[in-house]
Amino acid sequence: MLAGDAGSATTDQLDPLKTPVRSAMVGRADPDVIKSNFYPTNRDALLQKGGLNPNAQFVDEDLNKLLLAIASEPGTAKRLELSGEAQTYLLDQAYVIPFFEEPQVFAGAPYVHGISFDAVARPSFYNTRLAAR
Repeated sequence: MLAGDAGSATTDQLDPLKTPVRSAMVGRADPDVIKSNFYPTNRDALLQKGGLNPNAQFVDEDLNKLLLAIASEPGTAKRLELSGEAQTYLLDQAYVIPFFEEPQVFAGAPYVHGISFDAVARPSFYNTRLAAR
């Protein structure tokens, strides 16, 4: 159970005995999102040494090398291959339990036109217009 105030809750999340499971999610259409979420100097979802937790002793050099390889690879096909390897590695090490559903419901009147969505389903209103009624 996390503490009631934000500061204590943040501190508790750094202690695996107080928070043995944490949610971590970030969505982007680029494979580098995996590095962004798990690399210690990025979002550090695994709380590795060198990241958010000043008391961390855990480090996974194999994972970190794989994450850096994704970020430095210019070829799309190879980046996707490395991303698949990283996802498999994260699962094999039991670092992640992959379940996530972000329900979104949008409604619009028939005279609203031009709403679009980006690759991770965020709405874009750049070309939105209202038709005459």
